[in-house]
Amino acid sequence: MEIPNGCFMRVPTGRDARPRRPGPLRLLRPPLSSAAAVLAGILAVATAVGRAQVLTCQASAVPPLVRSEGVAELLGDIVILCSSIVADPPHVVATDLTVTLNTWVTNNRDFGHGPDLSDAVLIINEAEPAYYGAAESENALRWSDIHLAVPRPGVFRTLRVSNIRANAAALFEPGEIRQVVGLVSLSSPDIALENGELSLGILIPIPSLVPSLQTGLAGEAFRIRLSEGFATAFKTLGTPTVFPGTTQVEDGFLTPGSGLNDGGATQATRFLIRFLQVPEGTQIWVPSQVEDSLQFSRVLETDAQGAGGVLTDSHDLDSVPISKGMGMVVYEVTRAGPFMQEGLHIPVYVDPAKMGMLQVSVSFAPVTEVYLYAPLEPRPRFVDTGVPMTPPAAGRQ
Repeated sequence: MEIPNGCFMRVPTGRDARPRRPGPLRLLRPPLSSAAAVLAGILAVATAVGRAQVLTCQASAVPPLVRSEGVAELLGDIVILCSSIVADPPHVVATDLTVTLNTWVTNNRDFGHGPDLSDAVLIINEAEPAYYGAAESENALRWSDIHLAVPRPGVFRTLRVSNIRANAAALFEPGEIRQVVGLVSLSSPDIALENGELSLGILIPIPSLVPSLQTGLAGEAFRIRLSEGFATAFKTLGTPTVFPGTTQVEDGFLTPGSGLNDGGATQATRFLIRFLQVPEGTQIWVPSQVEDSLQFSRVLETDAQGAGGVLTDSHDLDSVPISKGMGMVVYEVTRAGPFMQEGLHIPVYVDPAKMGMLQVSVSFAPVTEVYLYAPLEPRPRFVDTGVPMTPPAAGRQ
């Protein structure tokens, strides 16, 4: 078999990847340092019985900020750089590569490649094709039977794992900086892996979405202010890419068949705005487009969680459907700057005499109670953090 660009790989399709639930707390906070010690011990034993290591590999990652409300957050890439440590190495080394997280993996596995393959990918020597990772468990991915052509000393081989999505919300603790941690392991006793425990995402102890209600300008009942907790908390859908380090948009690595436009994501960042305790006969109006440095476009015909639907290209005011004292509207980010913290006002038009005890709640969307992989679940998706707020008195006269 020819080895293109120094390597080839066979991906198995028969592994049973159904989620196993040995206990969520153990999955969310496994003792990674102990696991790393066990792995080091296994490699040491293998070496001791006569298998000389021929490759030394160094793993690294640049962790992005991830949203503490996010259930399917895109993590940073893992890069493994390998070189030969013997003068006359064998031609090929075979190994499995496993990435185990301290939270649940939430990648798509419903894109035409079987129920066990995710859209997380392995790229070897930055060359096509990319290989999909199998779901080893609900918090681990495996790439099996990788064949690396061992280079001569001074020449390097690279492995890059991209497009891993994870449940960051499960790790959030108020007042604490938390990390999505990945334990990287290579099964071959011919390979010495250094720095196998990596930070792949950082959660800061503040909300990623900061909503507030403010006094409206002339003709407005009040305004809803949506602010980022950090730059890149609000993301456009973006465009799939094969380049590393592109976590500023919702789309990730190019994965044909996965997501709205083959990048894994089903939509850009969305916001679910609920109007509560709406008096009978009250009408609420909001703009279809809101823009400044950011731009939000209204999404019509979504489900109750804010998923699905179609973006409108209208620039008119539009009414909010009200039923049994409740109404909702969904917006999607259609323009955002990834390098500065931004916010945007959404004006709300209501007859002040008919506001009564109206309240408003805001959350990222789509909201979900599905915290593991599940077919047809949107990406990204979020825990519901909406808290009822009362509009300012100035808008209720």
